[in-house]
Amino acid sequence: MKLSKVLFGSALALSLVFGAVSCAADDEEDAFSGDTVSFDNSYVKVTPATATEAIKIDHVDPTKAFEKDGTTLKAGVEKNTKYYYRAFKKTLTKHYDSVCTITLTPNTTTSTNGNGVAGYVFALNEEKVKDANDKEVTAYNFGVAGVRWNGTTAQAYVCYEPKAVVKENNYQTSGNFVDVSGADVAEVDFTPNKTGNVYTNLKGITKDTDGTVTVVVAVKANDDGSYAVSFYDKDALENGKIKTGATAKETTTVTALATGLSAKTQLKLARYANIYAGEKLDATYKFTDTNGAAVVFED
Repeated sequence: MKLSKVLFGSALALSLVFGAVSCAADDEEDAFSGDTVSFDNSYVKVTPATATEAIKIDHVDPTKAFEKDGTTLKAGVEKNTKYYYRAFKKTLTKHYDSVCTITLTPNTTTSTNGNGVAGYVFALNEEKVKDANDKEVTAYNFGVAGVRWNGTTAQAYVCYEPKAVVKENNYQTSGNFVDVSGADVAEVDFTPNKTGNVYTNLKGITKDTDGTVTVVVAVKANDDGSYAVSFYDKDALENGKIKTGATAKETTTVTALATGLSAKTQLKLARYANIYAGEKLDATYKFTDTNGAAVVFED
């Protein structure tokens, strides 16, 4: 349902810059590594589906999209008007919870939705399921707290996504996660005080003088298997922790009924990004005040 949903990344034959670290073509679930993502989703090369092969969509560097005349697109390259690019970076170790400071650097856009979403995935676990051809694939269960700047307002959503099969392609036209059959997952929405049917506005969070927008996302694992998710401005943070008495812009609870947990449990965390079609997303992520093992992200 959310146009901002993220499809966790699979291997792909390109090098993405996320900070100073690039990924090789055989990396799995690893399109982003490091603290910063800067990705331009303006152009793609689409190879149509055949009787034996699924449609293939490849990223095209905007500086290499045109012929020498600077105006003619190279063969097979098209301006991206419909494909979201979604990827994530999960931790090697399991944790109860953490605080994630997300800083967006908005780029020029004509969209009322902004450039895309940066977010914090929590309570992430995996299971094996079989597809229609009896092939075993990985499905993910996780909570997600996403933030974006829509051009005028900082916005957020919180959902729990069960049995999402998300390793087929980093590009997707669907606005939701899908299960092994290709149908939308049975998403559970916990977004508080929604504007319309998608996001909540984070009132009071505005652009800094340098043009960036910072949202602090605090997730707290509860003893019953539920999770409290709160959104703050940057002034609520002190030495990487939420100040005592700080007031959240919005708070919600992802229930134990949704997570399927009966107790406080250490599971993996992840940082994720979803770059809207035709947009360029710049964002940084910083995890602090982590409970459980120290945060170490996969290479």
